[in-house]
Amino acid sequence: AALGAGLYLCSGGKDLSNPADLDKAILSYNQSREYVNSVLGYMRQYQQDGTAGVPNPPVGNYPTPPAPHVPTAPHVPTPNPPASKPTPTPDPKPTPKPDPKPTPTPDPSKPTPAPAALAGLGQVGDAKLEAEAGSTFADGARFKAVLSDGKPAVGQAVVVAVEQDTTGGTGFVFVNEQSVVVRTDAQGIATAPRLKAGPKAGTFTLRATAYDSKGQFTVALAGKVTEKPAEKPVALTRADGGAAVEVAAGTSVKDLRFLAARDGKPEAGLKVTAELVTGKPGAWVPVDPKTAKGPFFKGGADGQKLFSVELPKTGADGKTVLPELLTTDAPAGTYHLRLTTADGAELIVDVTVTAPKTEPKA
Repeated sequence: AALGAGLYLCSGGKDLSNPADLDKAILSYNQSREYVNSVLGYMRQYQQDGTAGVPNPPVGNYPTPPAPHVPTAPHVPTPNPPASKPTPTPDPKPTPKPDPKPTPTPDPSKPTPAPAALAGLGQVGDAKLEAEAGSTFADGARFKAVLSDGKPAVGQAVVVAVEQDTTGGTGFVFVNEQSVVVRTDAQGIATAPRLKAGPKAGTFTLRATAYDSKGQFTVALAGKVTEKPAEKPVALTRADGGAAVEVAAGTSVKDLRFLAARDGKPEAGLKVTAELVTGKPGAWVPVDPKTAKGPFFKGGADGQKLFSVELPKTGADGKTVLPELLTTDAPAGTYHLRLTTADGAELIVDVTVTAPKTEPKA
């Protein structure tokens, strides 16, 4: 409101530091001398001692100040130049007299047209203000200001503000304010900075207002912020052909490779955990390291068996490889290897261990 009042009072090139312009500006808002006296009274008393109480109504009378008097420069006589020899006068030649032409008389029936004034403000295009929560809107809103003669209003100030926001903070990108002032270009178009959507779904109003000495023009656009769609989960699959895993006791499982993908695209840099489990689908639990006798990984302290390891992070192709899985002293049977990610992806691989091969006796 303060910004709009300032633009209104300064319109028409008025300089509010000039007392006469200040008086005209207040009268243009309210053509009442009593109102002008009150406004000037408040202003003068605030200037003199704004921290003390200001009487209401203010004391004093403030008539329109006269225009400042500029003194006339004193007359300085011009000295006569020294006498010189007379210049011979050339023979006079008659100067041709131009034909007199009558001065056109203005037609009183055709009044001088008034200067063009601001006549309208409208949105350029019909793009909708809609974006996902936390994202940036595609483009800045554009508004065109036109004059009463149909020409674009060049250099017109337009105030653009975000109002009635229920999205938790929709605002202008790189501008920590809820309103900005932009100027129209040679086509009369003012382009607002781009908006960044608030963190939650909701609505807001983007209001553009242009002021002149006679009033204002406003355009209100409805904005909407939608929920950000939930991210699709990661899927783990075999990347080595998917053949059944079967080895004889005493041999190891090597080169088991896995692929992590999200929405069909490889997921790089993902942590994958591999562990031996027991139980049944939906109720798997890690094996007890103290009693487990099945396959294991090496690398524990003092040569201890490991039943859970972190795989190398997935590469740009979304793939990772399982460390060597040993079956030394593992009884024949089927064991279950579970691979998981932090966001809940899971893959169960059955590992079948057969009895160790025996060499036929000679």
